Amino acid sequence: MNSLKAVVVAAVAEPRKVIRPPKDYDHRRILQQRSRAIIESEYPELKDLSDEGTLIAIPRPDDYVERRTDGYREPEVVFVLGTAHVSVQAAAEVERVISAIQPENVVVELCKSRSSVMYEASAIRKLDNSGKNLLDMTGENMIETFQRSVALGGQSALLLRLLLSQVASRMANRLNIEAGMEFVAARRAAEAIDAQVVLGDRPIEVTLKRAWKSLSLRQKINFLKLVIVGFQYSSSSLVDVKKLEEIRKDDDAVNAMLYALADAFPEVAEALVFERDLYLAWSLKRSKAVNGTKRVVGVLGKGHMRGVCYALTHDSGNLRFRDLAGSRKPSPDDVRNTIGRIALETGIFTILWWSWTQLH
Repeated sequence: MNSLKAVVVAAVAEPRKVIRPPKDYDHRRILQQRSRAIIESEYPELKDLSDEGTLIAIPRPDDYVERRTDGYREPEVVFVLGTAHVSVQAAAEVERVISAIQPENVVVELCKSRSSVMYEASAIRKLDNSGKNLLDMTGENMIETFQRSVALGGQSALLLRLLLSQVASRMANRLNIEAGMEFVAARRAAEAIDAQVVLGDRPIEVTLKRAWKSLSLRQKINFLKLVIVGFQYSSSSLVDVKKLEEIRKDDDAVNAMLYALADAFPEVAEALVFERDLYLAWSLKRSKAVNGTKRVVGVLGKGHMRGVCYALTHDSGNLRFRDLAGSRKPSPDDVRNTIGRIALETGIFTILWWSWTQLH
């Protein structure tokens, strides 16, 4: 009996991990045949996007059985549109897809604190020297934006976001990347057909908090070194610029930076990449907003397509939304270590603030 109890306790205490796609998983090869049949049959005007693998249709499984007992039903078909974030063409493709498919919901790769980019006219213009990006602290009420960031991620996550925003801006200029055009197009196209826009990405504050928490003290120092030194000075960069150029073809500056950091620090890959892919997939098929709908269109960076398609077509085990969003209730360990955490976070806060002022 005691041994059984120990096993149960250990199972409960063990962190739940995201099931990652196998290294040889090719979503286009596996999904494209059925996807192409659906698109060519119902939306032949989108055949070119289907042939390119830019648009993937994922129907609800024929043997689908809902595990919930409250009447929830997954969407009949989820359409995943991968955008390159680098030209006006991406925005045009978004408008084409939403206009043709006429979905009830349009899920975008944004969270609440980044959603204002959909409403800013500057997002549809070519980037100037300001290097606007999707980590910028924007919105009509900046005090509310800062308060939300601190509440979700703490002081360190807030300053880390500000620092990374400056880094992403420099990368955007360096790689000639434009930001947010496809999201402006998604909102406009959704409004034109009276579809609901759903913010499908996990709050960036939570992502940064979980990534930061996964690092040891030494790794945090090295992480800051990579961000501050590696991205600020190209001559001493710790990140392969050629690799960033390749990532740039499929994603924006923010995701290019996050993928580069995850590659340099495998410990944070779970939070920066795999958890976000699963969160986006759940927003597309398991969120309240898409309950019982026929068609849902997801607008996200091409860099997410592989992971999102895998999550949409595979069981995620016993994971739930709350496992990815993080608990807001402090654990006993958090309470016991409050003084130490405050001291450490204050020190990190100071370092990040100084670093941000140097980059700003």
